[in-house]
Amino acid sequence: MFSKILLSAKISDCRGAVAVKTAILMVLLLGIVAMAVDIGYMMVVRNQLQNAADAAALAGCNRLYNRDPSVTMAEPNWAQAEAHALSTLQLNQADNKALLTGDVTTGWWDYAQNKDNELCYGTVCSGTVPYPQFNSISLPANYNTYNYAPAVMVEIEKTAGMNSGAITTFFAGIFGIKDYDSKANAVAIAAGESIRPGVLAPFVLSIEDLPTYLDDYNFEEKQTVKIGSAYKSNQAENYDIAGQWTSFNTEINNVNELRDLLNSGNSMVVNPDNTTYVYPGVSTTLYYDNSGNHEALHQEYAGKDIILPIVDGDLKDEKKEWLPIKGYIGFHLDCAGKACNSLGFNNDKVVGGYFTTGPILFSGGISGPAFGFYGPTDRCRIAQ
Repeated sequence: MFSKILLSAKISDCRGAVAVKTAILMVLLLGIVAMAVDIGYMMVVRNQLQNAADAAALAGCNRLYNRDPSVTMAEPNWAQAEAHALSTLQLNQADNKALLTGDVTTGWWDYAQNKDNELCYGTVCSGTVPYPQFNSISLPANYNTYNYAPAVMVEIEKTAGMNSGAITTFFAGIFGIKDYDSKANAVAIAAGESIRPGVLAPFVLSIEDLPTYLDDYNFEEKQTVKIGSAYKSNQAENYDIAGQWTSFNTEINNVNELRDLLNSGNSMVVNPDNTTYVYPGVSTTLYYDNSGNHEALHQEYAGKDIILPIVDGDLKDEKKEWLPIKGYIGFHLDCAGKACNSLGFNNDKVVGGYFTTGPILFSGGISGPAFGFYGPTDRCRIAQ
């Protein structure tokens, strides 16, 4: 009888210990659930903020320049870009609530150096101030030695007093954590790395013939480009620049294959340091053909803005060869072939003028060159 009483007491003690342990484990389990649910939701909201920041920055970037071919080397429209970025931001939601505001900053982004999210205005980037504020927006004094591109930076915060307040927790409030802050930022720059299919015209210019810096370009002066074989510097006409036809990623064997590219452009995405096939020696009807039977440069592109690859190589030597692409430049084509010749005979030349919106990213982060392009819808990209 006494043994039964002792056994009963021990069982009661065990039940009490199990109850205490169960309570402790329940608290721990609840804490883990709280962390899993709240941290998971925090990541969801953070992604929503990031998507909104990316969208706003890209939208603003695409308003830095008006797509007007008559505007040559225009200054970026900073105010228009900022306004459009903010209005795009306000089309988005996070935490099931509309986003109302964010910090939108415009300026010049050094994408080769990546100086701690700095946008630079009229001064050398020091790398010591995360978000410098200056009174005027202009290229930094040292822009010839860095790769600067016009940019839009967007920062969105969801905190007390910002965008409907901080994010309310589901379970973490039990532990005294009632809400938490979240933020995201994005920088979009007008300097594309890749050129999408169908954008590039099928002839190239040489890096050797082009100025390195923006200051050295005369955007008002017409340029005469000699394209094709038999380039001679002592010809009666003064040809400033040598060019050659290109078939991009394919070796071609006849003029008809090249003629097809006047309509289609590059068939694949083109990146810096890709090689392109240079093809000299083609029919003069490729420049001007008023019969309507064939595609020709003048009929396809006269009066239009086109984008040309820039290659590293000598284009005056009439070689069929693969050359690396080092950048791109905008060219407004006025005329080609017979349309450019007052004597009325067809020849292999093109007349037009450069335009550029700023530097294009070069493979390997080469500093300084100002080759740029103006107009294609893929020209803006997220830099950070």
